Amino acid sequence: MGFIVSVTNQKGGVGKTTTAVQLGKGLQLFGNQKVLFVDMDPQCNMGYILGVNDGVNPNILDLLTGSMNTEDVISHCGDIDIIPSSQNLSAVEQYLIGDYREYRLRNALNRVREKYDFIVIDSPPTLGITTINILTASDYVVIPALADVMSLQGIGQLFNTIDAVREYCNPRLKVTGILLNRHVARLLHSKALTEMIEETSVMFGTEVYRTTIRESVAIREAASARRSIFEYKPGSDQAEDFRSFIAEFEEKIRN
Repeated sequence: MGFIVSVTNQKGGVGKTTTAVQLGKGLQLFGNQKVLFVDMDPQCNMGYILGVNDGVNPNILDLLTGSMNTEDVISHCGDIDIIPSSQNLSAVEQYLIGDYREYRLRNALNRVREKYDFIVIDSPPTLGITTINILTASDYVVIPALADVMSLQGIGQLFNTIDAVREYCNPRLKVTGILLNRHVARLLHSKALTEMIEETSVMFGTEVYRTTIRESVAIREAASARRSIFEYKPGSDQAEDFRSFIAEFEEKIRN
């Protein structure tokens, strides 16, 4: 059975999609792992970066509403297997009604998880029913963040949701750690806030990844080119950072 990993933070602009794409592609390229990408953000950025055509159908909404089977919503684009998102996912509350609605995604992914080594989910910047579905389905969570005050506040709110999901839906859910993105270690405020985030992580029973992802335009350029950083600029500092992060991630889930 493959591992289901979500990249989650309700704050936008912290690098969720970037982290999810690089994690999945890195596992695929360097670990020879079979990966299914799941785009749960109505902005559809994961699908765009991975080269899925805009407006592709079927998509994640067809899966959550039960109108299509899991196998039928997976798009195969070269070496990429992905369940694309939909802009209509932002209105998912009106579609997910009835008992056990928080288990829709888990039940759907369980039908195909034996075919993959990893299922990597990109999450929306909200804490609604979509995120509850994601956390209920996941084995592991990676929390991307910035060394700023808003990230610090958001982490606390997210952990409250994670604790509730653990209590009511998914007791096996594990947070692998907080990954600092767009990091500039030399700035004094970054150093101070990094220490505060580390203290917060200890309070919630997790830790900050040793690896940080350095600030660079290369990541944005790679996204515009619809490629992973490993394919776009394999010798860059950011490619090195993400390889280090993936090695650390694998170390955490194997222990």
